[in-house]
Amino acid sequence: MGSADVSRRLAYLGLGNMGRAMCGNLVKRGNLASPLILYNRTASKAEQLAQELGNCRVANSAPEAVASADIIFTCLTDDDAVLELFRQILDNDVTGKLFVNCSTTQPATSDDLAAMVEKKGAGVVTMPVFGEPSMAEKGLLICVPAGKADLVDQVKPYCSGVIGRGVIDFSNEAHGKASLLKVIGNVFIVNMIETVAEGLVLAEQSNLGMENLHKFIQAIFPGPFALYSQRMISGDYYKREEPVVSIDMARHLAGEVLALAAASGTKLKAYEAGYKHMEMVQRHAGEKGDISGIYGAVRQESGLAYENSEGGNLQPSMALTTQDPMYPIVALGVYRHVAASMDPLFAGTLFRMTAIMDTMQEPRSVRYNAQNMAVVLFNLHPRPKVFITGAAISRQMTHESIHVWNTYVQESKEKNTFVINTQGALRDQSDARRCLNIPYRSFHRA
Repeated sequence: MGSADVSRRLAYLGLGNMGRAMCGNLVKRGNLASPLILYNRTASKAEQLAQELGNCRVANSAPEAVASADIIFTCLTDDDAVLELFRQILDNDVTGKLFVNCSTTQPATSDDLAAMVEKKGAGVVTMPVFGEPSMAEKGLLICVPAGKADLVDQVKPYCSGVIGRGVIDFSNEAHGKASLLKVIGNVFIVNMIETVAEGLVLAEQSNLGMENLHKFIQAIFPGPFALYSQRMISGDYYKREEPVVSIDMARHLAGEVLALAAASGTKLKAYEAGYKHMEMVQRHAGEKGDISGIYGAVRQESGLAYENSEGGNLQPSMALTTQDPMYPIVALGVYRHVAASMDPLFAGTLFRMTAIMDTMQEPRSVRYNAQNMAVVLFNLHPRPKVFITGAAISRQMTHESIHVWNTYVQESKEKNTFVINTQGALRDQSDARRCLNIPYRSFHRA
C-alpha cells in the first residue's frame, strides 16, 4: 500500500461521534502537510474539535471547505442528510475533487450519489466503515472502499494505520455494493449485541454470575463481544449522557435491513428480536438510548429492572468501579508450560493473568502481530497494566511488541504500568516472581 500524498489538502464534513474520532486519527497519523479543514452544521462542534486537535481550521460552509481541499471526507447520519449536503456542494465547481463518503447510506443512494458527483467532473469513493466510536478513536475501523481502482488507491493510505486497522477492497465494484455490505454486516452486529445481552441475563438469573460469563466471553470472543459485555455489565448502557451508537440511528439502519430482507424474501428471526428490543430501548431511554441498551430490554422481558444498578451481581474484583488496585498482566511468547501455571501463581494477589498471546502454536491468522496485539490490549477488561515479553521470541519482535505496548499506555492514559522484558529468562514460576521484582509474600493483601 502506497503512502499518502502529503501535498493533498484534506477536509472532513460531519463531526458526529464517528467523524470526530476519524478526524483525530487523520491529524495524528495522516502525515498532513496542511491543516485538516473541518465543517459541521453546528459550528461550535467544529471549533471545539479544532482547538482539541490542533493542525485544523474551520470552514464557514460546506462549499468553502470543499473549495479549499483536494480530498473531502463526509460522514453524516442518513441518506437525506447526505443528499442535502451534496446538493449544496455540487452547485459549485468541484472539478478534480475526490469525495470519500463514509456515511451509511442505502445502496441505491450510493450509486445515485456517485453518478451525481461524476457528472460534475469529480471523483468519489464510497467507503462505509465497520466499528463504533471507541474503535474509531483507536484507529481500529474496517474500511470498505468502492469505486474506480485508481481513486480507491488514493484513499487507502488514509485507511490502515490511520483511521483503520484493515481494508475490505471493493475496487471497481459498484458503489452500492459497499453500502450493501454495510447493511448486511449490521445483521451480525445486532445479533452479537442481542446474544451478549441474553447471555448476561441468563447468567445472572441462573446464578452463574455475569463475572464468570464475562471471563468466557473474553477468552473465546475477545474484541467487540467483550467490549459490549463490559458496557452492559458496568451500566454504561444507561449511565452515559451521550450514546455511543444512538438508538434512533440504530433503528433507522435496522429498518433498512428489514426492508432489504422483505424485498429479497429472507427471514431474519434473530434480527427481528433485536429490533423489538431496540423499540423497547427507545421507549425507555428516548434520545439518550444506546444500542447496548438492548441488554436493558432483555432484562425487562426477564422480570428485572432496565438498569442493573451497581453493576448487577458482579464481584468487586471484576466491577469497573472497583476500589481495589489490580494489576492485570498480558504476556507474549511465554513458554506454554509456564503460561499454564502462571494464573494459579497469582491467586490471592493484586496480580492477574489476563491474556497470553501465542507466536507459534496457533493458526497463522491469529498469531501475534502488531495489529492483533493492539486490538487485544484496547479491548481487555480490566485494562492491562503489566506486560511480560521476550521469553520465547526474537529481539526484533520484543522491541516491536514493547512499542505497541507504549502506544497503548499513551493513548489509553493508563497509570502505574510497567514492562518486564525477560529475553529468555522466564522459564518457571520462580523466574516469574523474580522478574516482577517483588517478594512473593508481598503479592498478598495485608
